[in-house]
Amino acid sequence: CEIINENSDYAECIDMGKNDTLPPVIKPYYDVIELQYNYTNVSDNGYRLNGPLGCLQPGAEVIFGVSLNEPGQCKFMNGHTNSFAEMGEDFGVSSLFRHNHTELFRVPTLESLGVNAHNPNASVNYNMYVRCQDKRGNNNVQEYAIQMCIGKGIDVAPPIITAKVPNSEVFAWNATSAGIR
Repeated sequence: CEIINENSDYAECIDMGKNDTLPPVIKPYYDVIELQYNYTNVSDNGYRLNGPLGCLQPGAEVIFGVSLNEPGQCKFMNGHTNSFAEMGEDFGVSSLFRHNHTELFRVPTLESLGVNAHNPNASVNYNMYVRCQDKRGNNNVQEYAIQMCIGKGIDVAPPIITAKVPNSEVFAWNATSAGIR
């Protein structure tokens, strides 16, 4: 056996299967999806994530995931790539080898996707492409596609402050607030 996730709370010893040449099998992770959302069109190549009204509403935070038949690392991109190495983001914000990977996804606005949202019937198809890799380095050649529709809606999520101007950390000793622009 070989240790995975060493020096973490998820360390374990797994059978490496010396003849293992297959990548992890990816399926929907049903135990994590919230009641108002569901997976449809499930196949070996992916699934469609639906919201309560079909399309997902901008600003909503949606929890969904993938489940593997063996511990693996998963990554995703919003566009096609040629390999696991080219994928940019860890799926589930973790590079640990796990059976189940959960993603917290904040649905983007139509405007941020380049769609004219003045049309009350506006929507856009949005895809997230996933690949996973086991400890032996076997990874999915074909992308696993998570499809979703993003519809028109009012973004009711609170804003997230990501930067401030000026970028300074100097404050008066007794300051209880600081202005930002």
